[in-house]
Amino acid sequence: MIKEHNINDDKNFKPFRGLKNKTFSDIIDGATITTIILMLVSAAMLYLTEITVNMDMSWKDFGYEAVILYIFTVSINFMARSVAKRKGRETKEHIEAFALVKRQEDEIIDKGLRGKEREYCRKWEEAELYDTRKIILASAQIDIEKFESTYLQYSNKELKAKQAEFNLTDYQLKVIKKAKRVKRLKYDEKYLSATLKTGRRVSPNGDINTAKYERFRTIKYLITAFAGVCVSVSMVLNVITNPTLGTVVMCVIKLITILVSAVAGMIGGYRLTADMETAELQRKAVEQKKYIAWCEEN
Repeated sequence: MIKEHNINDDKNFKPFRGLKNKTFSDIIDGATITTIILMLVSAAMLYLTEITVNMDMSWKDFGYEAVILYIFTVSINFMARSVAKRKGRETKEHIEAFALVKRQEDEIIDKGLRGKEREYCRKWEEAELYDTRKIILASAQIDIEKFESTYLQYSNKELKAKQAEFNLTDYQLKVIKKAKRVKRLKYDEKYLSATLKTGRRVSPNGDINTAKYERFRTIKYLITAFAGVCVSVSMVLNVITNPTLGTVVMCVIKLITILVSAVAGMIGGYRLTADMETAELQRKAVEQKKYIAWCEEN
């Protein structure tokens, strides 16, 4: 089994303490409050207008307006997110976590332990599969050694035929099938390096890594932004009182679409690095410690 390591044993490692960059937090708060005020003003203006959908708009006009608004919205979001991500990496927690990971990677290289990661990861995979199956089988009082030496070599159909021979209850047979369905997890040996880019398995505890989360979040945002832009472009305001009010309201609505996107990008980008990436680096540091300890013992 792979020895557990307590992160608290490392005096140089300081636990994650959340967001501490007050200056940037104030900027986020200010941008959010501004957006909320604009939304309230827009909502007040909407009481003086009647919103309808322009069914007579040609696809050419619709596409032209939608593309322009979409480009502005997405570009501002990405730029805001990029700035926020850099700010997130400037937090004390992130700097300390990355420094610890890099320092331990240098230690791995200095001690000549580079190249043994593959063996370590395969051992981890075997131990994880063994422990998971053991827990499942324990609910039916089935010995893991018996399972691996006997039951695992038979198919479900063959086990059913030998149920009486093995003196298995229906419940035990069901648990054995469940244990057989457990897949061996993949632990990418590149996870032990300082880079945040990994291939197969991101981390031993199964958490999704920052890069994959950001890709998923970006795709989700692009779809949501496109839907919002289509709704915004297709809206037409029939002004009840002042003919010039409709133009003002439409401008405010479209500005809000962009501002909301920008604020969301800033908040999301900052938390991506300040929270998720920092926590990922901290988990990586723990795994590096385990790896170093395992190499020294073996």
